Amino acid sequence: MMKAYILINVEVEKVEDAFEKIKKIKEIKESHTIIGPYDIITLVEENDLEQISNINLKKIQNVEGVIKTLTCLIVK
Repeated sequence: MMKAYILINVEVEKVEDAFEKIKKIKEIKESHTIIGPYDIITLVEENDLEQISNINLKKIQNVEGVIKTLTCLIVK
C-alpha cells in the first residue's frame, strides 16, 4: 500500500468550497485546511502510484478553484 500527501493550492475565496468537495472524495483518508503556500493538505492511500496519480489528476484537480497540487510520496 502506498501513501502520499497531496498539497493543494486554491483560488482566493474558494478554499472552503474546495475543501468541502475534496474531503468527500472517498479515496482521501484525511483532509485539512492549512496556512502557508498551500491551502489544503490531504492524505491518500492506494495500491500503487498510478491510482494516486489518477485521484490527483481526475478528482482533486477537477475541483473548482484548484490551481495546482504537489504530491509527496511517503517513503517510511
